[in-house]
Amino acid sequence: MKFAINRDDLLPSLQHLNNIVEKRQTTPVLNNALLNFADNELIMTGTDTELQLVSRLPLPNLDNPPQPVTVPVRKLLDICRNLPASVELRFSFEDAKCRLSSQRSHYQLATLPADDFPEFSAASVEHQFSLPAARLKVALEKTQFCIANQDIRYYLNGLLMHISNSELNWIASDGHRLAIYQDQLDDATGLEKQLIIPRKAIVELLRLLADASSPVKIGFSDNHIQFDLPDVSLSTKLIDARFPDFSRAVDQAFLPPVELPVKDFCAALTRVAVLAAEQKIRGVSLDFSTRDLLSLTLYNQAHEQGLEELTMISPDAPLANIAFNVAYLQEAFSHLDSDTGLLAIASNGSTGKIYDHSPDHQRYFFIVMPMKL
Repeated sequence: MKFAINRDDLLPSLQHLNNIVEKRQTTPVLNNALLNFADNELIMTGTDTELQLVSRLPLPNLDNPPQPVTVPVRKLLDICRNLPASVELRFSFEDAKCRLSSQRSHYQLATLPADDFPEFSAASVEHQFSLPAARLKVALEKTQFCIANQDIRYYLNGLLMHISNSELNWIASDGHRLAIYQDQLDDATGLEKQLIIPRKAIVELLRLLADASSPVKIGFSDNHIQFDLPDVSLSTKLIDARFPDFSRAVDQAFLPPVELPVKDFCAALTRVAVLAAEQKIRGVSLDFSTRDLLSLTLYNQAHEQGLEELTMISPDAPLANIAFNVAYLQEAFSHLDSDTGLLAIASNGSTGKIYDHSPDHQRYFFIVMPMKL
């Protein structure tokens, strides 16, 4: 039971698998990856029982395929990571051991039976469509930072994929802010579906898309979604909940927007945020009362003050004064594509809407709730 593979070919797959497997598992086999061999391919699978990644690597001239077995992912990754680039790795399996050798390096790792590896219970795909990898990557990058992290409202711990016939919306919220990216499918689906994809799956999918160029096939059922790239598949169970209705925050009257230079505004926010680095309440006041001039003021618990003044591109002031979380403003404006960003305040002062100045980029917008200081 032997095979050989180039270290540089194996390393990326091990890195992705290591992100999937659970580090603090009480079930030892979940720290391992399942190795299968078929049709001159090495098929490696890792799972935490909620999320699964399957990676396929070519193994030419595999005459006598080894039996399926599981190997410890983290140990194998650390060994390969510290070996020289481009070396050949030789694997053999015998007596519940994986023997790995390369040049003068020799290792022996304990394996676990393939029969102990849990079967990922994924329903068959009922619907499928494709998206260019670059478009999917942009949509996820512009929304995923708003996903809640371990919130008791578990439906906020994921990204909503909302399909309405040929319209595709990606929506994330942590209860204080909301990011929406609107896309259009090439073909009508006739579907009206809302699927909440867990945060961990979105983070790993973005890693897979970093160098991807081929279209991504997205297949899903009521409780499962799968993303197929040329040599890797990522599957995850969906969050079984209903995403909150955000329409009232979006579909309301807004005052005329103020145009702000994105680079200068983000730089000013970064400077005043220094005073709020060690406190939970990180509110910055925006004062539009002086014509053509925006004042940003931040106070901290030590009674220190930061003040930045910024020339507005448009002079029409929506409100005399409003406050937002400084980090939320920073993240929203840093994800805009244009040099100029628009900030519109709701007529009742309940929310702020941030979006690009260019009509071509207004598929993405950001809603943030104000703060009381």
